[in-house]
Amino acid sequence: MTSVAVTLIDGINDSVEQADQLMKLLTPLLEQGLKVCVDLIPYNDIGTEEFKRAQRLRIERFQRHIMSGGFACFVRVTRGDDQSAACGQLATSSKSSRKQS
Repeated sequence: MTSVAVTLIDGINDSVEQADQLMKLLTPLLEQGLKVCVDLIPYNDIGTEEFKRAQRLRIERFQRHIMSGGFACFVRVTRGDDQSAACGQLATSSKSSRKQS
């Protein structure tokens, strides 16, 4: 099985059009008989204005669209973001506190 992880960012890569582009990229793998699993990772907010987590409904629509193309597709469960301890948040927090010192 081939796994592909995609971090979904609001308004940047969370649309059905981007899902179509991803499927176009991955379809040759299916045609070769490989199983393909797409792992969707909601972006973890780190306090910047330019990047935000994709909305839940958009993530679900993206997932359904990918699955309709014959791909396995799962949404990663985010843990620790309520305490700013999710993936990417700790490193950002650490860098911010060093800059302030």
